[in-house]
Amino acid sequence: MLECQDPVGAKERLTKWWHGEAVEGVAWAIHALRKEPRFEPPPAPEGRDWTQRWTDPAIRIPQFLRQFAAVEYLGEAIPYLDTQIGPGSFGLFLGVEPVFAPNTVWYEPTLKDLAEGPGLSFDPDNHWFRVHVEYIQAALAVAEGRFYVSLPDLVEGLDTLAALYNNQKLLVDLMDRPELVHATQARLTDLYFEVYDRLYQMVKDEAGACCFSAFQTWAPGRYAKVQCDIAAALGPGQFEEFVAPYLARQCERLDYAMFHLDGPDCIRHLDILLQVPELQVIQWTPGAGQPDVGDPVWYGMYRRILERKRLILLGMPLERARPTVEAIGTRGVYMVTGGCGVEEGLRALEASRGW
Repeated sequence: MLECQDPVGAKERLTKWWHGEAVEGVAWAIHALRKEPRFEPPPAPEGRDWTQRWTDPAIRIPQFLRQFAAVEYLGEAIPYLDTQIGPGSFGLFLGVEPVFAPNTVWYEPTLKDLAEGPGLSFDPDNHWFRVHVEYIQAALAVAEGRFYVSLPDLVEGLDTLAALYNNQKLLVDLMDRPELVHATQARLTDLYFEVYDRLYQMVKDEAGACCFSAFQTWAPGRYAKVQCDIAAALGPGQFEEFVAPYLARQCERLDYAMFHLDGPDCIRHLDILLQVPELQVIQWTPGAGQPDVGDPVWYGMYRRILERKRLILLGMPLERARPTVEAIGTRGVYMVTGGCGVEEGLRALEASRGW
C-alpha cells in the first residue's frame, strides 16, 4: 500500500479545506520551476507513434520523472503521476475505440442504437482496462513514497454516453427516447463503480487518500472529479432530469467529489449543482476565448458558490491570486498555480499567510 510524503503539512491543510475549515492564509498549490533538477531523471524515449507515446509506461513514466525532477512542490502541491490516457477512460473500458493525437485522445462511438445502452457491461479483461492497470502497476513500482499515482480521468454519465453513442444522436434521444437515456444512465453509474473501486484499491494510500488525474487535487478518502461537459447543450430542465439525479448517486458513493464546470454555457446549471448535497467542490474552467479564472467578471459566481457553503478550486495565475481572494475571501478557496520560479512562489506563499 502506498505511503506518500506530506510536503510541508499539505495534507493536513487540504483536509481542513475539504471539510470547510479555515486554514492560515489560503489553500494554495504552487508548482514552481526549479533552476536545476533535484535529481538526474532517466531519458524518456520518444516512441514510434502516438499510441505508444500515450500508453507505454516505459515512455510515460520517464516523462513524468523529468517533470517531477524539475518542479518544486510548494504550499498544498502534492506530487502525483498522472495515469490518464485521454479524457474519458471509462468509455474505453466499455468499448469505445481511441484515436490518439499529440495533445488529446478522440473517441469513436460504438453504440449503434441507444437500445443497446441498458445492456452495457464491463469486462476486467478489456484491453484498455488492462493497459491502465499495467501502467498504474508500473508507476507504483517506481513511486517509492515520493509521489502518488493518480486515478485516471474516467468521466461518467452523459459525457461517457455521448462518447459511446454520438453527441447529436444523444441530444435527439433525450427528447424522443428519454426512458432509454435514464436506463442507460442508471447502468453507467453501477458500471462506473465496478471500474472505480478496482482502481481506487490500487492507488489509495495507507489512510485511504488518493489523487485524481485532473486539476492537481488530493483528497483524504474516496475522491473523483465529476463532470458533464455536454451540459453546454442542455437546458436547465434537461440538466435537472438527466444529470443531477445520477450525479447525486455517484457523489453518494464517494467521500469527496468535485464538479468540473466548463465554460459560460454551463453556468446556467450552477444552482442545480449547488443543490446536490454530497458535491463539495466546484472547479471552474472559463473555456477558450474567455477572461481567465482571476478576472473580476467571475467574482460574483465565486461568491455565489461560497455563500452556499461549497468550496471552489481555481487554476489561478500568480498575479491574479491576491486580488481574487481580497474580493471573495480565503475560506473555501483552493488555488493551483504553475510556471513561476521557486523564489517567486515562496514569496507569494509567504505573503498569502497574511491575507
